[in-house]
Amino acid sequence: MSYIGCNILKLKYPFFNVSSKMLVEVDKLVKRYGRTLAVKEVTFSIGNEVIGLIGPNGAGKTTILKILLGLIKADEGRATIFGRDCWEDSLYIRQRVGVLHEKIYFFDQLTVERYLKFIASLYDMEINELEVFRILCELGISNVRDRKIGTLSAGELQRLGLAQAIIGRPQLVLLDEPTSNLDPIGRRDFLNKIETLHNDDNTAFLICSHVLHELEQICDRFIIMHQGRVLAQGVPSEISEEYGLAGYEVVCKELEGVKRKISRISQIKDVIVLSRNSLVITFDRKAKLEVKNSIEEIKDEIIEIREVSPPVEAVFKEVISRG
Repeated sequence: MSYIGCNILKLKYPFFNVSSKMLVEVDKLVKRYGRTLAVKEVTFSIGNEVIGLIGPNGAGKTTILKILLGLIKADEGRATIFGRDCWEDSLYIRQRVGVLHEKIYFFDQLTVERYLKFIASLYDMEINELEVFRILCELGISNVRDRKIGTLSAGELQRLGLAQAIIGRPQLVLLDEPTSNLDPIGRRDFLNKIETLHNDDNTAFLICSHVLHELEQICDRFIIMHQGRVLAQGVPSEISEEYGLAGYEVVCKELEGVKRKISRISQIKDVIVLSRNSLVITFDRKAKLEVKNSIEEIKDEIIEIREVSPPVEAVFKEVISRG
């Protein structure tokens, strides 16, 4: 069974109240695997917020999570959670941080309720039927409480994984590709649950994912990694400003035709479909007038144009393309 972060130990440890505004601080982290430099002087901090750690496969995201959990040691630099060193105080941290790994191994023959009680017992936590029921209700899976885990759907399993991560009400939860096995509706619903936990319980989240457009709905900031380095961090509008990106939302009468014509405009960097009759285009801010004039040529096919901040997906592509 993979490591499961089940957080605050209610019997052995008091509730941990973080006095610092920064829950996580990472300073010039370096990690090598042989001759491969997996993490290159990475620096960032996380407060009581929802952060998206995004990047292509091999960017170093999972390595960062392993360092934060004390599963591997950084070669250089320092990482702390709650002011404690992630390597030297790894047990202390793992007892107080929730985690949902990309791959989770469950005991298929146990019922959901027995499984959560078992996980809690590993960490000397007291959890009764009412608390189990309350957690499952929050995540919308109270109906599976008495079912064996082996009978659950992918979406139900993912929510069970989140349930085990929030036992004990941790202040921080780390999620590695939490929606990778879900369909679009399941992804949206799962992320809505995370947003609710953040708003209602004041829980901070660090989410490693490549499902960018859905993360934008819940994340306060993004950290963009590529080839082991942090290339940019902040809200999409701040990063867009830094990289000189601008955007228009175009509402049109017939999507495919307008999309095809707009894609031919040389100054357009990206075209992202939002709905059946709207899309967002991104371009260099310096080319704003030229883009607007080009769109005017097909104005009869367009209902509305409004200036918008480029979406995180477009910002991500631009940042990665510049390296």
